[in-house]
Amino acid sequence: MQSLIRQNDPEAANQYITEVATFMRTIMDSGRKELVSLAEEIAIEEKYIALEQKRKAFSYTLRKECNHDLASIDFPPLLLQPIIENSIRHGLADAVRNPSLTITIRCEAADLILTVADNGIGFDASVKTPGHGLSLTSKRIALLNEKLPSMQITLQTRTAYGTGTVTEIRLSKWLS
Repeated sequence: MQSLIRQNDPEAANQYITEVATFMRTIMDSGRKELVSLAEEIAIEEKYIALEQKRKAFSYTLRKECNHDLASIDFPPLLLQPIIENSIRHGLADAVRNPSLTITIRCEAADLILTVADNGIGFDASVKTPGHGLSLTSKRIALLNEKLPSMQITLQTRTAYGTGTVTEIRLSKWLS
């Protein structure tokens, strides 16, 4: 927004403000629900990604490797958001050539697997402590696992310097 104002482009700045406000209302509405459809969750995340692409150039790909209708799959709202945010804000640094973000949705028997992958800078997982967003996500997953003991959610991250980061959320026995 500041950049658009400095570039003397008030129309684009106003448009960006409108998009951010709409996104924030969507997040607040979604956050009040226990579950949303996976289609709704992906739509919200794609709005966020589009906003970030206005700040930083990177490619985005959604891969659906699942025969289920995403509108019929329940999903905890905003579970992906902190993971996507970390990939964009921390992983896809300015030094990364052809930065890209890929979200993959897979179904294996009754398990739903979502993967967020970036080709960014990565990090040393043995040294780095989880940030605020991922810490809250882990706590949220623990609460969901308590509430739904037969349908466990796990979060696993693989990363290394210079190779990017892949975070997998597995929702076990989630599909019927």
